[in-house]
Amino acid sequence: MGLSYSNLIRNEYVPFGRPTPVSSSTSSSDSGLTDEQIQVSVIQQYELNRKLVASGSPLDQLAVCGNPLHTNESAVVLVSENGPEGTLARIEFAWFGFNTPGRYNPNILPYPPGAAHPYFGLARQSLDNGGIRHHELVYCDMNWGLSKGIGRRILKCMTGTRNIEFPEWRSPNGTCRWLPYLEGTNGPSDPRVFFSPMGEPLMVVGTNGITNCLSQYIIDLRVMIPDLGEKMKVGHVPIRFRQLTELPRDYYDEVEKNWFVLYDEKGMGFVQHNIENRSMSALAEVDSVIGHVKNLVHGETAPNCIATLKKEYEENNDQIRNDIHQGTNTLRVTLCEFPCIPTIHNTVLIELFQIKYHSYLEIFYRRYVMVMNVTAPFEIIGRTNNLIYAGSDEKMMIFTVSMAWDHANFRRHEPWNEAKYGGRAIWDAMEDQEAEEYENSIKDFTGDALERRDKSELSDSRSSAPLDITELKNKPVTTAEEAAARYPFLYNIPIRLNSTYNNPLANEYYHGWIDDTIILNIGINDLDSGIVHVKARDLLECMTMCK
Repeated sequence: MGLSYSNLIRNEYVPFGRPTPVSSSTSSSDSGLTDEQIQVSVIQQYELNRKLVASGSPLDQLAVCGNPLHTNESAVVLVSENGPEGTLARIEFAWFGFNTPGRYNPNILPYPPGAAHPYFGLARQSLDNGGIRHHELVYCDMNWGLSKGIGRRILKCMTGTRNIEFPEWRSPNGTCRWLPYLEGTNGPSDPRVFFSPMGEPLMVVGTNGITNCLSQYIIDLRVMIPDLGEKMKVGHVPIRFRQLTELPRDYYDEVEKNWFVLYDEKGMGFVQHNIENRSMSALAEVDSVIGHVKNLVHGETAPNCIATLKKEYEENNDQIRNDIHQGTNTLRVTLCEFPCIPTIHNTVLIELFQIKYHSYLEIFYRRYVMVMNVTAPFEIIGRTNNLIYAGSDEKMMIFTVSMAWDHANFRRHEPWNEAKYGGRAIWDAMEDQEAEEYENSIKDFTGDALERRDKSELSDSRSSAPLDITELKNKPVTTAEEAAARYPFLYNIPIRLNSTYNNPLANEYYHGWIDDTIILNIGINDLDSGIVHVKARDLLECMTMCK
């Protein structure tokens, strides 16, 4: 199973990947560092990685509350980086008529550096069609400005909003038994816009079903917005979803909504349909015949750490019900500071889900981050406490729509450079040697020892002994001589081989480090839009682990 560790989250240890100064006359023209500096740094990372993976319970370290205001029982208050007040900033998609709700369900993606405006924005608008709402999608280029009168910082359209031409059709007769009016053309609802690891600007969106009432679809936004590929500098990336493509499931409920896409360590896509009774299919099966889709996960009950968030209410309570709702898209996070090398042991997927409370008078959401392994079938590792955005209040119906890395505007380090930081040829060689050593060592184990090992938490651990934090903090620096003695074969590997290999976990679109900044796009009361910027570290405060 892919592991995550977080003793580096609080910056208590020397971050991975920062080369230890050693004397060397050998220079690497590719990176500006000496070959020996890079080799020793990678060896140090590998040794620490191995100790963390061997820990009996390395994930427990995620439960640390770094902010003294937060406890394991309290909500986590998120203070935004995008303005001096630290509060949720409003998004202004422009006024578009009397007696209409505002533009909501916002999706903001950053343009690359050098663009005319820093952000691309897309939102949903709803028009009254004889008492029935008809939905549309609008988009514009955005930048920061000030609200009129008060002068608070807001994100606003700098170009006129434009409508997306969206194909429409009716649902099959009799498929909308719950709400028959939904059989009519509804238009697009609940858009989720995100980058794939390749840089595709994709949208998952709901509309009328083909075999059911309402279904979920995926499309590449470059098809709908012709100049988007050029502005995002991803025109070279192939377009796979050229038309509205129904996402796969072995069966469809009457109404499907809020599905999200996950990508494993190799970039393979999967779609998760539900959290409570977890269901997941491979994105590669979009062309499969319904009923023949092979689910990666089917009907798996959510772990207690999530299931227990749902409460039972007495019949005379004014609370009707509460449900677990999937919310945002996913992102890949490496749980240590740049430039530590991303691996399946220190990298996870995150998604923000919500508990929806229905009462007679209002709808209310509480939101949590769900943390999953980066490898399929994406085992749920843990969740955060309830997240509260500074500047919001309890009267707001706040739904977190989507999220994205804002590397272009908030990143404080250079992009990942495989030749400079990756040490990939060295890393692979060390893992090959470790595997060989392990195969040889098990010959000395007794059957009883092997049985105990198999019952340990980590199937590929070198040891099941608990992690010694003191040992890690006081771990002596590996010298060049010690490195050469431990791994003599390394010094026969040309360091420039690294430039031909790219770490499959690292990219500029779907992946970031714990010290990178995430955009959270927020719908308010189905009328308005907001945005906050927070460090990934702040999102992962006070984790509750799913044992």
